[in-house]
Amino acid sequence: MPQVRVLLVDDQEDILRVMQLILSRCESYCVETAASGSLALEKAETFAPDVVISDISMPEMDGCELMMQLREKSTLNPFKSIALSGYGGDQEKMTLAAGYDVHLVKPVDYDNLATIIDQLAQENADVSE
Repeated sequence: MPQVRVLLVDDQEDILRVMQLILSRCESYCVETAASGSLALEKAETFAPDVVISDISMPEMDGCELMMQLREKSTLNPFKSIALSGYGGDQEKMTLAAGYDVHLVKPVDYDNLATIIDQLAQENADVSE
């Protein structure tokens, strides 16, 4: 199976680095990062992610706005997405309405995150075939 291209988006650089380090340990992932929604939009064009993992609370452009803009881009390959948030409930409804496939509440269990990434990537591969 080819590497799963994962785009991580978070405005907190330390969180971004830790997540990248942890996910990069899995040889089946190719991980790229973006520290803002606008950077994520740019990187998505060239990186063509299979899975986008984004924080919701970010300045300039929040995660929901980012996802709506990504979903509108017809030039992107089909991708799956995971919202990371400090809250569930109403925020989960909001992220799913914005186009996310999964909503996870921080702190994230990285084994669980890897399982979800693998499931989403497989669903994406099944749809693409």
